Amino acid sequence: MPVPEVRDAAPARARKVLHFIPTVAGGGAENFLLNLMTQVRGSRWQHVVLAACVHPHEARAEQLRALGCRVIDLNEPALMRASLWKAVRRTIATEAPDVLQTWMHHADLIGATAAWCAGVRNIVWGVRATEVHRNPGDSDLKTTLFHQALRWGSKVLPSKIIANSTAGIDVHCGMGFPRSKMVWIPNGVN
Repeated sequence: MPVPEVRDAAPARARKVLHFIPTVAGGGAENFLLNLMTQVRGSRWQHVVLAACVHPHEARAEQLRALGCRVIDLNEPALMRASLWKAVRRTIATEAPDVLQTWMHHADLIGATAAWCAGVRNIVWGVRATEVHRNPGDSDLKTTLFHQALRWGSKVLPSKIIANSTAGIDVHCGMGFPRSKMVWIPNGVN
């Protein structure tokens, strides 16, 4: 009786996390992203950082690349433009991540909406403040509509919402975010 040929199993595809963030340097979320990438270096996960605009923080992008991350710069400095949303959706569809992690309110809403349209359902929002920052020049109406979109989106789009403080959880739950989706991961956690 012939012995069946034994083939090595094909190596499993590395799972991919796409991190969408407005920029790669300048504040707490950006520093936490760099710290996270330092800690997960060499893991079985592939990490891709998608930034709305890297400029003028090319040195930080190089630090992320040195840690094994691919950094994609959309070169879109304005967050609330249709061109940015289209570029994010196109990139998510092309990258086909297993998980989309967004960083901060504008990226949460833009990234999650684009991911849903691209067929990605494993979405994790990142709440990094106790308030929703208002962009200079935004009207009261635009700000109110943005808050309402965040409230609605928080119920439908993300699987989980990571906050870096219990105060942030309380404030966002007061805005209408579902407490059942909130997860506290304090800054500085390995």
